[in-house]
Amino acid sequence: MRKKDIVSEQEEMLEEAPFKTLKESPLFCFSLGSKELFHSNFLWWLAEHEKSFFKAVLCQLLGVRNIEWDEVKREEQNFDFCLKNNGRYILLLENKVKSIPRKYQLDEYYEKVKKTQESDQCNFVLLTLSETFPNREDVEKEWKIWSYEDLCTAMGSNINMVGNAYNHQIISDYCAFANGIHQLMKRWTLDDSSKFFPSEKENEVLSQLRIHDLREKLRFAQMECLLETEYFKGQVLKGLEDSN
Repeated sequence: MRKKDIVSEQEEMLEEAPFKTLKESPLFCFSLGSKELFHSNFLWWLAEHEKSFFKAVLCQLLGVRNIEWDEVKREEQNFDFCLKNNGRYILLLENKVKSIPRKYQLDEYYEKVKKTQESDQCNFVLLTLSETFPNREDVEKEWKIWSYEDLCTAMGSNINMVGNAYNHQIISDYCAFANGIHQLMKRWTLDDSSKFFPSEKENEVLSQLRIHDLREKLRFAQMECLLETEYFKGQVLKGLEDSN
């Protein structure tokens, strides 16, 4: 295929959803510097500056009538994001964008909180781009699992609570690009019919969007997950991680 034809195909692909959404999103561009930290910072901004809206989003996702907090923390005890009330954790959120959730890491965080308060006083939430990972059923016994699609659906349901036009636009843009990334993740999910390596056209488009590294990390993490689940039963690879 001639180079001119390849470039033309790339331009056409960039006009397709969700690539077009990402290309046109200012917040998506801002997020590229530090993907996971960006999302945690955005949640902090919502909790501090659009509290009523964020409260409605959390209540919808948690299935509760009310939730109150007087402190918003990031990176406290290595917790990505947490809400506290009267010194107690009421929500602890672990955010996974570029990597697969690990049960042993989530167990460590759960035990940290249990040492200081009753675990049933805190909502443990795993916000993850990858919805397939080892030991998911065991993780769900202690953690609520939200996809970025879940988060953005709840935000969309309550967006009319945001009176500030600028903030409304920012939140809408965030939902658009986060949903776009979620849709791409579905395309990148390994199954019996999928090809492990992408087409040259898709590689170029993802490189232009600067998320080719995200795709590779997630795909290889899925491959590791399959090996760990099917062949090593979670022990060998964890031992390799602990030794590094």
